[in-house]
Amino acid sequence: MTGEKANNPVADMGDPHHFTPTERKFLDMLGDGRWHSFAELHTCLFDDLSKKYAVSNRMTSLRIKLRSQGLSILHERRGEDSGFRLVRLLSPADE
Repeated sequence: MTGEKANNPVADMGDPHHFTPTERKFLDMLGDGRWHSFAELHTCLFDDLSKKYAVSNRMTSLRIKLRSQGLSILHERRGEDSGFRLVRLLSPADE
């Protein structure tokens, strides 16, 4: 693997049916490891009228699925903005 896919921890993650289409869009965006605002992530939702909390609710279910893969999604504040970032979890051997 080379380039962007080599740095994306979710690029070739398991069974694509394990994730909903919305979760897959979130993972595609978050896979770059950078912070993404609620507004950016809201564009992944199919309903433009979805409330802001719909992103948080979906992130909660996505975290549960990612934990078994050694990944999680952190909620971060940047000034007045809030957003999320995909991170690798440390295993006890890494400590």
